[in-house]
Amino acid sequence: RGASIFSVTASDPDSQENARVTYSLSEDTLQGASLSSYVSINSDTGILYALHSFDYEQFRDLQLSVTAQDSGDPPLSSNVSLSIFIVDQNDNIPEILYPTLPTDGSTGVELAPRSAEPGYLVTKVVA
Repeated sequence: RGASIFSVTASDPDSQENARVTYSLSEDTLQGASLSSYVSINSDTGILYALHSFDYEQFRDLQLSVTAQDSGDPPLSSNVSLSIFIVDQNDNIPEILYPTLPTDGSTGVELAPRSAEPGYLVTKVVA
C-alpha cells in the first residue's frame, strides 16, 4: 500500500447511493513508467499513497490528476490537479577525488617539511 502522502476529499449533496464518491488517478507516465507504479489512491477514502521512496536526483516533482466520481446515473465527476514536490535528502556519501588512494595496498602519505610552522598546508582533500 505504501506511505500516505495526501488526502483528497469531495462531497456530493445527493442522497443515498448517488452521494457515494469514488476516487481514481488519471493514467499518465513519469520517465516512461506508469504513474501507478509510483503512487496509488484508495478509491473509497481519497488517500494518496507513495508506493516507494522518491529520489530527488531522478525527478523533482510529480504532476497528477485525481478524479472524484459519484454513483449517480449518469455518473458525474470532477477533477483536481496535484503537484507533489520532492525534497532533496543527503543520501549520497562524498567521494574523495584527491589525493587518490594508492592501488598497491599501501597507505597514502603526505610529507610536511620539518621546518613547517603550525598552520602549514599539508594537503587538500577534494570530494
